[in-house]
Amino acid sequence: MRSTVLLCFVVFWSGAVFATDWSQPPLLCIEEVVPRVPDRPCLDLSKVAEPSKDFPADISEADRKYWTSQKFGLGYCRSLEVLRREERTPGSQKPSLVELSWMRAIAVNNYDTKVAAIYEAALKYKMPPHVLTGALYQESIFAELGVANDGGNFSCGVAQINLTEWCNWANKQSAAKKAEMGWPAKVACSEVPSALIKPFYQIALSRLNGLPEYRLQPEHFEDIPFDQVSADISGTFEQKQIRYQAARSFLDHCGSLVDAITAKANELSVLYTGFVPKGLKDSERYMVGEKFGRQCLQESSSGTYPLHTGWMLAVGSYNAGPRAVDIMAAGKNWTRADVAQASTFAGFNPKELVSAIYKAGTYNKEIDAVEMNDLSGKPIRVKWMKMCVLQRHIARVVQHVTQPGVPVLADTLEGSLGCNVIPNER
Repeated sequence: MRSTVLLCFVVFWSGAVFATDWSQPPLLCIEEVVPRVPDRPCLDLSKVAEPSKDFPADISEADRKYWTSQKFGLGYCRSLEVLRREERTPGSQKPSLVELSWMRAIAVNNYDTKVAAIYEAALKYKMPPHVLTGALYQESIFAELGVANDGGNFSCGVAQINLTEWCNWANKQSAAKKAEMGWPAKVACSEVPSALIKPFYQIALSRLNGLPEYRLQPEHFEDIPFDQVSADISGTFEQKQIRYQAARSFLDHCGSLVDAITAKANELSVLYTGFVPKGLKDSERYMVGEKFGRQCLQESSSGTYPLHTGWMLAVGSYNAGPRAVDIMAAGKNWTRADVAQASTFAGFNPKELVSAIYKAGTYNKEIDAVEMNDLSGKPIRVKWMKMCVLQRHIARVVQHVTQPGVPVLADTLEGSLGCNVIPNER
């Protein structure tokens, strides 16, 4: 059970001091985070110089206040204007801005299905729905994407799940569900690495007909026969067929909203169960009769704070690997015995997690890596970029679900320098 000591921290914002209780943080409900079409017509941005940042000259103060309070809606409206200008004059907008605008424009699709799937998956895996929602938002802003190379990961769909992660979920399904998806009756996930998708991906790219790479959709992967990719699949003929079947099933179904969101929750649950220290799991839990105070569409049944730091660490491990646990411990000089005790984590929270990761170890300029000891006391090296992106990812997951207009609950620490530059002090 959690300590009776109030878990809070102090932040400075606009010159004032605010205390935030992590058991009752100022969060949006899930149904307020998932993107949807604004409840009023978009601003007319046709005459502004920069649709991605300017407001109309004649906007009223009331309208400005409304639109700046919309966490997603304003960006959605700006994106529609960017796409309109790009369609009218191809090449007039920055490619990166066009890509983001396209994602925002499609992120509003299937709103009800997304909200229901998040609540259902969170209930199934006993995880805080806010953590799952923030993680999904961070991956794709809820846009239903096709397959993306993603550094050789070949991630897919709204949850950006790769083949191995999909396998971890698919193998747990019933025989009927496997048959419905065309998933092999028996396959070890170590036998279907994410790189297995590469030959399919290369064929899909050839079918884009001038569209940018990020516009790959399921139809670009259709009708790719075994003979066309078998030379690039390792193993015996029988192994090749099983691996082809797994890849084919993944490509046909990874875009399914419900399955993808459930598979994401499963993967986070695997990381939480297998790698998050016991002491952290036992902290930040509501006492009997307590719960998150906001009245949302559904209540969480996890029994933990809505941004439970252990679950946030699992999200970090999803991107940086289980080494995230060692980095956290090194940042606080904790031993394996320390992290086994809930008392160690009294006062620890997602903001403290970000700080611990960012400040861990000693930077070695010659190898562009941070040197530290893992929980076993063994020296390890972690690339600086990985550590920096890890803390940034966790902070942004928090920010995605925070109510607009309140102090930042957890901010990234690299500042304007970015992760490509090592600051003088960490």
